[in-house]
Amino acid sequence: MIRTGTPPRPSSPVLTRDVAPGIHLLAHAYVNAYLVEDDDGVTLVDTAFPDTWPHLLRSLAAIGRTPDDVRAVVLTHGHFDHVGSAARAARELGVPVHVHPDDAGIARHPYSYRRERTPFAYPLRHGRAIPVVAAMAAAGALRVEGVDGTADIAAGPLEVPGRPIAIPTPGHTDGHVALHLPTATRSSPATPS
Repeated sequence: MIRTGTPPRPSSPVLTRDVAPGIHLLAHAYVNAYLVEDDDGVTLVDTAFPDTWPHLLRSLAAIGRTPDDVRAVVLTHGHFDHVGSAARAARELGVPVHVHPDDAGIARHPYSYRRERTPFAYPLRHGRAIPVVAAMAAAGALRVEGVDGTADIAAGPLEVPGRPIAIPTPGHTDGHVALHLPTATRSSPATPS
């Protein structure tokens, strides 16, 4: 069930409508996905985990949209917690998946990116992370399908609903981008961490 506007249990899906005009936040298993809508349809910004998919579909219904309204997926970067359902969206909805070319390889193989340390030791070093890691695993973090055939993101406006302006912000990954949505009047970035 999608709840709106109430503080979530971090592992429960929660849709927050209109964090800015036409921008809706779906938080699930400590990861965010955004639905950006305008008169041309909906853009999914990041897709969280595989088990977030049914929550994305319910979120579309909650904002009065259908899967047929989705026109594109835009990935802020290629890590597994953002790629999550992108391949499924491309396959089932027939939409392009946009990612910066420097992250296309990570998006294809979402577990193969460079790390300074092995991720498996993280919960051992940081015990408070265990509930987060458990929620992520329960949401499908260990079975993310990579996405092939992505469309490149270049700096500047994207021709997708919401007309976000891609701003390369390398650092977290080489191809990380922030999205500026100039039509949103309240301050709320559509760039999940």
